[in-house]
Amino acid sequence: MNEALQGLWEQLQDFPFVDRASAANIMAFPLTLILRPAIEGHVPFLLLDKPEVGTGASLLVDMLATAIIGKNAGSVGAPANDDAEMRKLITGALRHSRQIVFFDNIATELKHASLARALTISFWEDRLLGHSVVVRLPQRAAWIGTGNNVILSSEIARRTFKVRLDARMERPWDGREFVIPNLNRWTQENRGRLLWCYLTLARNYFAKGKPASGVAPIGMFEEWTEVIGGVLEAAGIQDFLANRGELYERTSDAGGDWSAFLLAWSEHYGESAKTTKELARDLYATDNKDIEKLRAALPEEFPSIDPNRPDTRLSRRLGNAFQAREGKRFGAKGLHLVRDGKTGGSVRWCVTTRESVSAQGEDPEITLDSLLDDEGDF
Repeated sequence: MNEALQGLWEQLQDFPFVDRASAANIMAFPLTLILRPAIEGHVPFLLLDKPEVGTGASLLVDMLATAIIGKNAGSVGAPANDDAEMRKLITGALRHSRQIVFFDNIATELKHASLARALTISFWEDRLLGHSVVVRLPQRAAWIGTGNNVILSSEIARRTFKVRLDARMERPWDGREFVIPNLNRWTQENRGRLLWCYLTLARNYFAKGKPASGVAPIGMFEEWTEVIGGVLEAAGIQDFLANRGELYERTSDAGGDWSAFLLAWSEHYGESAKTTKELARDLYATDNKDIEKLRAALPEEFPSIDPNRPDTRLSRRLGNAFQAREGKRFGAKGLHLVRDGKTGGSVRWCVTTRESVSAQGEDPEITLDSLLDDEGDF
């Protein structure tokens, strides 16, 4: 086993992983390619994130793919904020039975609904471009992407695990020294040995009777977590998926602004309920010094408050934003927005930490008996 671990690390040693979790996570990619037939369920998206171009993420993907399937991964560009185009790319990749779907150099954000859907289905259905025919394609690919400080939607973040690279240089492509100067050629020459290393890790897991993994599973990817986590733990590799919490800190709806806003609301109003009209009126009040902290905490998605030029649509904007975040917990206190009746047809909102709040009061306890009628039937 030690020989296998030393052999696979020889290929990885030149890449600047920022932590042990990233180094452990990257090993999941070749293992997923090898063990995909043994995993009936879905596999998550792997993001190779970095602060600067030229860090080596694309090279790393291609070298690992070469070691396992004998050729580069073959990349496509992730369309910026164009879900229809993403859907076409997914259909094209699955029509050609791509073993790896590799989005290289992702732009700032990755929030395509089609990608989120593709990651958690067994069959992908789509209408062929220019035809009325709907194709149904098996989805068994391994998904991977690279980019610079990529921001994910929450739907994609919860379907993702991450590798972070950082060369800590202004121009990582210039002046770095490598143990293996030509990794491309070295990988091709040593492919047999690298493949043996990963197969040895996999065989060790099965030979030990597939010991249970202590890694907390990713929801919807439990079988993948169990198998890949089990292989790595059986080989003595620690910290697999230990950096997953960082993914949610960089989601496009991570809620940092909203956490601060709800905290300011709680400090100003307590649990008093307000309509969005009342809130908008308070935010534009010039004679209320106590409102300044709440005004300053207003999330960036709203226009800045200028008392001399009030935004007549602010109340509606607030209402739409509150509806989209109703019940969602923010911050360490779990602050969240709840409805508290109506005033003149307008919904009153309050911010609370209580877990059992509803428009009708305390939420009832749901038991089987409560679902049965008086005669004991549903």
